Amino acid sequence: MQLIAWPKSNDETRQSGLTVCLSGGGFRSFSCAIGQFRGLYALGRIDDVGLISAVSGGAWFASVHSFASPKAGIQSFLGESIPVDKLTMECLDRISPDFIGEPITRLSAIPRAASLMMEGMPTGKVLAEALHQEILAPLGLARTLAMANSSRQYEDLVRRNPELIDKIAVPHAGRPRFVATASLGFGKGDDSHFYPVEIEPGRAVLTQDANQVGAVESLALASDLGPDRPGLFDAEIQEIGFGLAELWAATGGAPAGFLVALARALDRGVWDMVPHLGNWLGKDAYLVDGGYVENTGVLTALRRGARKLVVFVNQRSKFGSVSPLHVDGIEGQVAHLFGKYPPFGMYSNSRVHLFPEEEFEDLKLDFQIAVTLGELPWSLSEHTIREENGFGIAAHKVKILWVLNEIPEKWASELPTETSMVMRAFDKLGGAPHTSVIYGDGGQMFRMSAAQVQFTAHMHEHAIRARKNEVEELLAWEPRPS
Repeated sequence: MQLIAWPKSNDETRQSGLTVCLSGGGFRSFSCAIGQFRGLYALGRIDDVGLISAVSGGAWFASVHSFASPKAGIQSFLGESIPVDKLTMECLDRISPDFIGEPITRLSAIPRAASLMMEGMPTGKVLAEALHQEILAPLGLARTLAMANSSRQYEDLVRRNPELIDKIAVPHAGRPRFVATASLGFGKGDDSHFYPVEIEPGRAVLTQDANQVGAVESLALASDLGPDRPGLFDAEIQEIGFGLAELWAATGGAPAGFLVALARALDRGVWDMVPHLGNWLGKDAYLVDGGYVENTGVLTALRRGARKLVVFVNQRSKFGSVSPLHVDGIEGQVAHLFGKYPPFGMYSNSRVHLFPEEEFEDLKLDFQIAVTLGELPWSLSEHTIREENGFGIAAHKVKILWVLNEIPEKWASELPTETSMVMRAFDKLGGAPHTSVIYGDGGQMFRMSAAQVQFTAHMHEHAIRARKNEVEELLAWEPRPS
């Protein structure tokens, strides 16, 4: 195999355009993103998006959006736009087989994975293969061994490796490029520690040392990235590929929850069953959910030079909740970016302090005003990147449209009576839009009903449509000279 390492690209983002950040949150975030992008398409602003910076479930959506080739077109793929007063339960339960969210309504990855393991498949490959069979294949995505970042790179890869002609995924040129943030982990349990890793088609970058660049191509083609070769991972790499399915397995929160459920199904201990979660990286290193370090995608976006950001925080708990995971009613994944740390959870001792603490109070006030007006929490605000941010990002002004996952009361008041009653009862809608992990008797992973997926998507489509003026203002914004 002939391999090369790809150059850094921290300054590739078009600073005049938008960077969309999709937070983690499993298939809840995936469902939110369906509506958020449906809204961006409806506003005619998708061509203004230069980059999607995504984590976990947000990265799952971004990758499918980039690579899928729906027969009926991208807008049909994202689903029909329906007025709020027409969203009956019958309507929400009815789902098209061509809809991007259809596979997650019948997901049964745990039984699938258990079967694969009993057939002798290596554990590090099981999750990727189960996700491919359950989600990606039904969406028309082939099983690949690598991802190219363009048709030009694809042609170069095939020229040097002709046997891979039908094994390389290529993103659509007309859609925004994406970068997914994962965490590079070392150690087990309380002795584990994590570093952010940016993965995009054709490249992986260790965020805290951008000089260490390793081609995802090299991971895919089982290259030995030893001390005599440039690369991110100095480890023995098993020949299992790094295609779209591996991206899903490596970047989402699924690995931890998946392995717990799988170990339970097989009556085995998690660490006894698998000493590391992504064993293509060797004995000591593994890739897991990017949310272990930063869950909104903002860190990666700022490293890429983004100035105008739309940040969708698709959190699992309600705004204003009194919880040890919150700071003044705001989830720690947002608060820790401002140096506000919750008393409990993965962000209680965060090292990702990007913005001054005093800016948090204005953001919190904006959220509270929006909720009082019957809208979901949002804010269009300027922020100053701290000089001592720990990631080598130059201090400068950015402008961010923050949008949080919350039911807008004004919108909900127009729902049909039955849908409103079900929503309030948290019955069939199962807590949507804050749906969390569901492990049913059959061992389903992150399974959501058609009604949950569609309710969440329609709600967020409305939310971004309602922010049309703010999107226009963000696009027109130019930072003032300091």
